[in-house]
Formats: sequence, structure tokens, C-alpha cells
Amino acid sequence: MVTFHICFEWRNGDAYNVEIVDYQFLSRAAEREIQRLRMLKALERAAGSWKLKDHPELRHGAARWIAKLRKRDERLSRKRVRR
Repeated sequence: MVTFHICFEWRNGDAYNVEIVDYQFLSRAAEREIQRLRMLKALERAAGSWKLKDHPELRHGAARWIAKLRKRDERLSRKRVRR
């Protein structure tokens, strides 16, 4: 069994000691942090790539556009059911 002893220290001098027996906890935490950093990097690379002129359907916001799509799909679905 693997046991980790970790001490967190805050700026005010307080310390908090933790004993972690479940090494998978650290593994999952590391995986989440790596994923978070990858997402941040992707967002930074993509910054400025989206232009409103390329997506006029979203001029009034994505929520409104999605509601419009759902309403259209609902109408089409009702037409199919009636046939």
C-alpha cells in the first residue's frame, strides 16, 4: 500500500497535514489538472479565431439560435407524426 504525507502551508503560517492512502486520488487529481491546463492552452491558441461576420446566425446569442433550432425541429417532428 502506498501512503502519501502532504503538508499544505498557507501564507499566514497555518499548516494542514494530510495522509493519503489512496494513490489513485493523486493520480485523478493530476489527470484533472493536466486536462485543465490543456484546455487553457487550447483556449489561448483559439483566442480571436471566432468572428461574428462568419456566424451571423449567432448575432443575437447562441441561446436564441438554439431555441430557434429546437422550435423548428419540433415543428418538423409534429409534421412527421401527423402523416
